Amino acid sequence: MANNTQRHYHGFTLVEILIVVVILGILAAIVIPQFTNAGSTARTNTLQTQLQSLRTQLDVYRVQHNDAAPLPANFWSVLTTWTDSLGNTTTTPDLINYPYGPYFRTAMVNALNNQTGISSNASSTAEGWFYNATGSGFLIYGRDTNGNSISTY
Repeated sequence: MANNTQRHYHGFTLVEILIVVVILGILAAIVIPQFTNAGSTARTNTLQTQLQSLRTQLDVYRVQHNDAAPLPANFWSVLTTWTDSLGNTTTTPDLINYPYGPYFRTAMVNALNNQTGISSNASSTAEGWFYNATGSGFLIYGRDTNGNSISTY
């Protein structure tokens, strides 16, 4: 006669479940910080792409305007409207008298601090961009939320 007192348990023990939970916790502790830094890295990369675009369009502007760079006071105005060779602007298309531009549709928003303002003051933290026209050249940098300059150079 066979002994039918043996029971077969199906499922996991508490110890097995705890081991799996601990392993998942360790994996999460390793992986999650990498994802949290991904957003910051993406914004910095976007800012660097924006800077390259700004520098390219500023070079085009200079070529079309007798090697003169826009002034900080009217920076976005001359880059988002039509201009003549002297830098005079109009908001309506007039390709005869104002054949150049617009170089951008709107003022570019800094990807790190969400500001569009231009400042030639290197220590200012309220604007999105540091810009300095120096003779026939220019410098342009982005700012992070702490006012630190970010550049692709």
